[in-house]
Amino acid sequence: MSTSTSTALHGETRHAGSRPGRVLLWSGVVVAALSGVSLLMILVMYFLQTDPHPAIYAAGLWGLPLGFGLMTVYLLFSAGHRRRRGVGLG
Repeated sequence: MSTSTSTALHGETRHAGSRPGRVLLWSGVVVAALSGVSLLMILVMYFLQTDPHPAIYAAGLWGLPLGFGLMTVYLLFSAGHRRRRGVGLG
């Protein structure tokens, strides 16, 4: 199984990101998505006039910043890796 892809326009080969980088990115995406779901749950529970559990509040309060922080760390590591390899943005 090959980890590189070829672009049709330039014919260059781009390698896929490292495994820790992909884990960091996907964990950030999952945490942010679950936090968004918890915020929607809080909104629905308010419309139903019930009190949400404090854990749902915590997931909504801390999940979005944590998820976006993880994705930002991935972008910074990716930019550093590209700079070390000498690969531009396009």
